[in-house]
This record gives sequence, C-alpha cells and structure tokens, in this order.
Amino acid sequence: MKRKGLGSGISALIEDFSTNTENNILFVEVDKVVPNPNQPRKEIKDEPLQELVNSIKTKGIIQPILVQRIKEDSYQIIAGERRWQAANKAKLEKVPVVVKDVSDVEAYELALIENIQRENLNPVEEAQGYRQLIEQFELTQEELSKRLGKSRPVVANSLRILNLPEEVIQCIRNGEISHGHAKVILSLTDKNEQLNFVKEIKEKGLSVFKTSKLKKQIKSKKERKKESKDIFILDVEENLKEFLSASVSIQKKKKGGTLMVNYTNDEHLSNIVEKIIGGGTENEQR
Repeated sequence: MKRKGLGSGISALIEDFSTNTENNILFVEVDKVVPNPNQPRKEIKDEPLQELVNSIKTKGIIQPILVQRIKEDSYQIIAGERRWQAANKAKLEKVPVVVKDVSDVEAYELALIENIQRENLNPVEEAQGYRQLIEQFELTQEELSKRLGKSRPVVANSLRILNLPEEVIQCIRNGEISHGHAKVILSLTDKNEQLNFVKEIKEKGLSVFKTSKLKKQIKSKKERKKESKDIFILDVEENLKEFLSASVSIQKKKKGGTLMVNYTNDEHLSNIVEKIIGGGTENEQR
C-alpha cells in the first residue's frame, strides 16, 4: 500500500510569523473563527488562560492565529486556540489570522507540532497525538520522529504511556504523576502492581528519583523472595498467574501455606471467580 505523504513537508506548511507583513494578515470577527474538533490538546487550564487574557487586554494578540478557510467568511483554527479563547474572554471584536490552505490531516499535524513546541500538551495528549498521526498518515515511528524533529525513542516512550491502565493514564492527564513517574511504572508488568505503585507515589509525594529507587528496592526484594522458593512453587505461581490473569503469590509454611490472588476491581474479581469455578466444574465432569 502506498503511504500517504505530506507534500513537501512541514517546513512548507509553517511560516515564520515574524516575516509576515500586514498584507499577509487578516483581521476577522472573533465569532467567524471556530475551534478545530481534532485539536490535540483537550484541556486548557484556567489560570494560564487568564494570564493570557490579561496580556491580550494590555498588549493585544502579538502572534496571529493560524487558520484554514472552511467557508467564504468562516475559518477553522489550525494553531492558536488558546489565543482565540483568550480573545473571546477579553471581548475583542476581531483577531489577527493567517490563512493556510491545508488538508485536515496536515492541519492536525501543524496543531500538534505547535503545541509540542510550546509545551502546552500533557504527556497523554502528546502520545494520543502521535498515535493519531501514525494511524492517519500510516507512518512508522521512525518516519514520524523525523517529521516532528524528535528522536525515535522519545516517540516510542511517549506512545508506551497509552499501554498503562486507564486509572494511571488519568493520573498523568491530571498532573498527579509525571511522565518520568510513568516511565518507572511502565517497567512493572503487573497491572495491580502498577496501580499500587501509583497510589504510593501520590500518598507519599515521591519524586521520580525516589520512585525509581523504591522500584529497584521492591524488585530486589521480589528477586530474593523468588530465589528462596522451590521450583515447584514458582511453577505453580506462574501457571495460576497465566490462568487467572492476576498476580499470584504462594507462601509455603511448615504445614500447608497461603495462596494469595490479587485483583484490581470487582469486575476483575468476578472474572477470577468464574475461572476458578468453571475450571472446577470442568474437572468434575471429566
């Protein structure tokens, strides 16, 4: 399948606003400019936005908003939604815009790049933006990294965030834990361990360094504990873990022992119970 291209590249789409003359800039009514529904940034925080409103009230909009024409007198934002929202709040009648003739996917890429360069995206929004570009343009991670001026490992590590449980992703989105914390959490393979780790980070206010150190301590402790178990117990744990899709621990004592199965929520518990009961019924029928 032939890949979809981006023409002559981003350099041909992005123009340095400092080179614009008044003839390149249009002043259009605020209500004739509409936001892009595919804007990669999903959340705009109130406090920084209010600071921008105050700045616009005193100095106006210094950098024009990049838009594409959707009707004769209507424009959709490509980059600069914060400026447009602030202009609305500042009750400006008109805003300066520069019109670009681009496709929807090119507009999305421009919006993503502008937000990344301005560091306005949270790690989750950035990762979702990368994923959408890969899917829409059918790009490899290597191709995407070259277009965005990022290294491939940076893009790959960003995308890995989306593999975390939704509860963890929401904490990253809310700023409760950072991208650095997320990278440490990703090194844990068990979902229950990941959720417990996030809980501890939040409760103790752990820095990324302390989080990494704690993770190493836990890993070292688990390895020592694992080494003390005999091969039979380890084999049973692995088989149960695979069968139940849950973290399993067996503690052998002088007489008998303890079997511990961890679950993340009520639905997970129900699934475990169904597997245990179903497995037992099948064995009885045999």
